[in-house]
Amino acid sequence: MKKGIDISYWQGNIDFSKVAKNVDFVILREGYRKTVDPKFMEYVNGCKKNGIPIKGVYHFCYATSVAGAREEAAVCMENIKKAGLGKDVIVFFDFEYDTVEKAAAQGVKLGKSECILFTKEFCTYVASQGYTPGIYSNLDYYRNMYEPDLIKKYVFWLADYSGEADAPCAYHQYTNKGKVPGINGDIDMDYFYDTENKEDGNMGRTAQDYLNVWRSWLGFSEANGKFKQIIDLYNSHKPLARGYAVQYRDEWCDTTVSAAAIAAGMVDLIGTECGCEEHVKIFKAKGIWIEDGTIVPKPGYIILYNWDQGYQPNDGYSHHIGVVESVSNGQITCIEGNKGEAVARRVLSVGNGNIRGYAAPKYDSQGTAPSNPPAGGNSGNSGSGTDLNRTPQWTGTVNTGSLNVRTWAGTENANLKSYPTISQGTKVGVCDTVKDKDGDPWYYVKISGSQGDKYGFVSAAYITKQSTSKPSGDTTLKDDGVITKTPQWTGKVTADVLNVRSWAGTNNPLIKSWPKLSMGNLVDVCDVVNAADGSRWYYIRIDGRIYGFVHSAYIAKA
Repeated sequence: MKKGIDISYWQGNIDFSKVAKNVDFVILREGYRKTVDPKFMEYVNGCKKNGIPIKGVYHFCYATSVAGAREEAAVCMENIKKAGLGKDVIVFFDFEYDTVEKAAAQGVKLGKSECILFTKEFCTYVASQGYTPGIYSNLDYYRNMYEPDLIKKYVFWLADYSGEADAPCAYHQYTNKGKVPGINGDIDMDYFYDTENKEDGNMGRTAQDYLNVWRSWLGFSEANGKFKQIIDLYNSHKPLARGYAVQYRDEWCDTTVSAAAIAAGMVDLIGTECGCEEHVKIFKAKGIWIEDGTIVPKPGYIILYNWDQGYQPNDGYSHHIGVVESVSNGQITCIEGNKGEAVARRVLSVGNGNIRGYAAPKYDSQGTAPSNPPAGGNSGNSGSGTDLNRTPQWTGTVNTGSLNVRTWAGTENANLKSYPTISQGTKVGVCDTVKDKDGDPWYYVKISGSQGDKYGFVSAAYITKQSTSKPSGDTTLKDDGVITKTPQWTGKVTADVLNVRSWAGTNNPLIKSWPKLSMGNLVDVCDVVNAADGSRWYYIRIDGRIYGFVHSAYIAKA
């Protein structure tokens, strides 16, 4: 066990020469919102100059949307790179009471689902940059705002001042009243438990983790310039293969394979190279090369191509390389760098004559990569290999302001080009259900609109089933996940003024046709819905024609 501190701007001027004699490590606040901590660069230099190991940095989140969390992650990573911090530094995501309170002041209500979604988005971006993500949380948020599987996925830093840590963690902030020579006033003190070595190799070792890096790069291209991020990541890892720094004008398919290995912490499993044939030599040396293009590969296998030969066995020169994402019905879905000068998917048959062979990295497991090729028409390569049901089984309605539509289940996947988002109230046909890498359910939906009929994936939490059948006469009104427009009883407004909203929850806008009700107004109560924070809201009909949501506390039975 090692003892350290975490510090921010509030510690003021610090004498790091004295601190160095009294701590084993330090964790620095990088910033908050899109603002760098005013002392961050100074503290980084002070630690480096005095030989104090910087174990991690933390970013205090003030995002009010998933997109905002990703934007904060991008700014955070820019600051870390400007500070010259290497990939051994853990990047902790900090979502606290103040995050929720500041959002509420802006009229945005954040709860457990937002905390989880923001954390996933932030950490996924950090991982895509080759750094190790972490989560900072107190016991309250650990128990009530997070799920165990998410905590286990990342390096966990627990704030618990009761004595010993009351939950498994790699880092334990055990007091905020510590004293350290060289720093004025009280300071946060931390333990690092060496036995909790998530950051030393127990993370990012499955095929799924490797594939998630690839998915986060889908759409990176020479046209939009994002391919440079992949090349820059490759060149940042030393030593460079054969001492060569890849140029932006070079072919970059194998560079992507290597950069993804760097980002996922799998260099020892996959190796780094920028030339396909040279990489085959590395695969052979590691004992993971499969000289057989006819096998049925597994997700996470590296696939090599020889374009000069179109039959098996194929033992020619390797021209191109990618990774196997999934296999279904005799079809292989791959993701490749520099496919048409972009990171994109390819679908081909098992045993295709151009397949040179495969490398089978020794992952901790083959992971939980989806067995079906992603669908949705975003890449133009899906469809023939999927066995997902494409016939709507029931109709659902979007119950949040704006819902992302993804090319596969999981927030790490790209949005559809045709329908990147769909708005609250949009009806979709729910065709099938799959689970993302964290085990959360997602719906495979059919969307009909100005872009024609398209298919994509949306989080199941934000779709409510619509009813076409007549409801029972049960006036207790339990939230069964089905919305009906048929009145069940008459209610009377008990508040002086009652807001009528477009969906359950104070974070949703007022309806335009009848935004407010007054004391004594009569309404038809049709159904009840639980908001994200657990509060109960009635779905009501006003004047026999207008529908909206009101808080149940202000409606009494007439």
